[in-house]
Amino acid sequence: MESLFLITVIIKYHYTIYLNHYYLLSVTFLLKICQLFLKKIFLITMSLKILM
Repeated sequence: MESLFLITVIIKYHYTIYLNHYYLLSVTFLLKICQLFLKKIFLITMSLKILM
């Protein structure tokens, strides 16, 4: 009985670690996309300023 409880605790622990890792990955991915998007906007505005 006690070993079963330990197993469930370990599984839950690993699962939360996995979820946190996944969450961090998705957040960094989103940040990178935003960065690329901002760079493009910046480049477009700069080229427009040059054209003006």
